[in-house]
Amino acid sequence: MESTFIQHFSIVKDYRQEWKVKHKLIDIIFIAVAGTLANCDSYGDIAMFAELKEEWLKKHLELPNDIPSHDTIQRVFENLDVASFSNCFMNWTHAIADRSNKPVIAIDGKTLRRSHDKEHDKKAIHIINAWIDSNKLILGQLKTEEKSNEITAIPMLLDMLMIKESIITIDAMGTQKDIAEKIIEKKGDYILAVKENQPALKREIEEFLEEQLLVGFRDINPEKISSKETKGHGRIEKRTYYITTDIKWMEERSKWKNGAVNQSLLRKLA
Repeated sequence: MESTFIQHFSIVKDYRQEWKVKHKLIDIIFIAVAGTLANCDSYGDIAMFAELKEEWLKKHLELPNDIPSHDTIQRVFENLDVASFSNCFMNWTHAIADRSNKPVIAIDGKTLRRSHDKEHDKKAIHIINAWIDSNKLILGQLKTEEKSNEITAIPMLLDMLMIKESIITIDAMGTQKDIAEKIIEKKGDYILAVKENQPALKREIEEFLEEQLLVGFRDINPEKISSKETKGHGRIEKRTYYITTDIKWMEERSKWKNGAVNQSLLRKLA
C-alpha cells in the first residue's frame, strides 16, 4: 500500500520552509489518511491513532522525529494545496479500486448534518459523492451549497473521474440528457431513475409496464425476471424485477444520446 500511496502523494507541494521542517510531508499525509480511514474525525484523534499505531507506521514511513503532534498535522492541512491534494487522492483511489467486471459507481448527494446555520444565514452544505460499491471506497467528492446544484455539479464530478467501462448509477435528480451524454462520452454506461422530472419519459415507461403487467410480462425473457424476499418491520416483502432491452416503442429515446435512455428498464413490484 505504502509504495502506491507515496507514488501518488509525493507530488503534493510542501509549502513549509525547509529549515523548519521536522516531519516529512508524505508522513503527515499518510498518517492523516490512515487515521481518517480508521474513523478518526479530529486532528487530536488522528495524532492519538498514530501514537497507538507507531510501530506499524514505522514499517511504512521514515518518521525521523517520531509522531507529529495534532497541532502540526492541523497546521499542515490548513495550509496544504487543496486542489493538488484532491487530485492526488482521487488518482490514488482509482489506482487501488477494484475495476474488474464493469464496476458500479454510485453518484449521490447528501446534506451534511448541522451544516445549516439559520442565525448567520448559512445554508446547508450538500456533498456529491462518487462511490465504488465493490471497494466501499469514495472515488471523488464535490461540495455544493444547494441541493438543486447537484445537476451542475455531477458533470463536474464526472470530469474528475475515470469511468471507462464502469456503470454509473444516479438517482432521479441526475436523470438529465447532458449527464447521460457526459457518461457516454467518457465511455461509461449508466442506470438512471425516472421520476417526475422527466414526465414524458416516465409516462411512456409506465404505459409499457402497465401493458406488460396485464399480460403477465409475457414479452420479457424469463431469464430477465428475478424475485427477492426480505423481512423487516414486522412484515415480509417480495420484490420482483423485470428487465427488458426492447425499447423500440419508446419515442423519447430519440432525444437522448445514442438514441437510448438506457439499455434496460427496471420494474419493481412489492
